[in-house]
Amino acid sequence: MNQPMVTPGMMQSNGIRISQTIDPSVYQEGDDWYLLFGNGEAAVARLSEDMLCIDEKSLQNIEGLIMPVETGW
Repeated sequence: MNQPMVTPGMMQSNGIRISQTIDPSVYQEGDDWYLLFGNGEAAVARLSEDMLCIDEKSLQNIEGLIMPVETGW
């Protein structure tokens, strides 16, 4: 993999509010794995089975967080 998994351009084209695509964390829910990331605004996306890319259709902002920074939310 020689390209970023998430980019500001990807966020913009999908209508995701985010200042920076940094501070990633990964979590599992059932059989699915998710990437959480961001600074100032937070976003989440389901990871592919090989965990090398995201499902852009699953991208969404995480609502209700107050100034998320330095993940580990």
